[in-house]
Amino acid sequence: MNAHISPINVDTSGASLVRLRCDSINASDRLRRVLPDRVETFRELYRLQGQIVPIECEMRSDGPHRLIHGAHRLAGIMAEGDTEVMALLYPEGHFGSEDEIRAREIAENVGRFPLNALEFAVSLAEWRDIYERQNRTAKPGRKRKQPVTDELMEEMSAEFALNFSEVAQRTLDISRRSVFNALKIATIAPAVRSAIAVHAVAGKQSDLLSLAGQHADRQQRIADLLLAGAALDVAGAIAVIDNIPAPPAPPQKWEALSQTFARLKTADQERFFELHQDAILRWVAGRTN
Repeated sequence: MNAHISPINVDTSGASLVRLRCDSINASDRLRRVLPDRVETFRELYRLQGQIVPIECEMRSDGPHRLIHGAHRLAGIMAEGDTEVMALLYPEGHFGSEDEIRAREIAENVGRFPLNALEFAVSLAEWRDIYERQNRTAKPGRKRKQPVTDELMEEMSAEFALNFSEVAQRTLDISRRSVFNALKIATIAPAVRSAIAVHAVAGKQSDLLSLAGQHADRQQRIADLLLAGAALDVAGAIAVIDNIPAPPAPPQKWEALSQTFARLKTADQERFFELHQDAILRWVAGRTN
């Protein structure tokens, strides 16, 4: 260990959990550019809760340690003015060749599964609840068990969103409206949320908001229809329950494009043909064979 390292612990993979001086880390030559909005967002999160996940570095005997993962976290901590960062420091050569190091960076970036609409809403609603409990932002006299009306959710959304800068709100999608939608979706009965987590509607905010607007017993019936394949979306399931015609399916992408194309002037249509000449000729050739 050199003078830049203060040992904390050693994990089973052989990496030391240490505090590194930020200026002892080489964070250059990254595939992903470190974006200012993300840095500012990590800076705000760091202020709120400190560093939760350590960055990963590989020890280098001939210079600064090589950053393997966590460039935005490192930049956010440095932007806050701190000079040390918690890191998992691996022995030199642990990750193999430069190609293997680059492949790990790519896998880390590509393998981050974004939250779907249901997961995001439930997580954001729970985060707001935790923040309120920890900071006692609830107004005196407010009863925890009182009905959660739209008016109350609007108030709760505004209180939570205002704790973040405009940059962080934009980067994390924690606007007043997104928090309100999250709180609304989180009112879906837990059993129903669990059931539809594997269905495509879990990724569609409009479906989830529509489901949240139904009574608990209807929510369960809608979930049952979706999982049984008797309906493709919440609107279709509601139509089955209420015995009404299902709403028309939204137009396919090609249908929307066709409608737009039909409204173009002749010169604009010809310009479109020029831009897509290869695809058009390929289609014509396929028709004549």
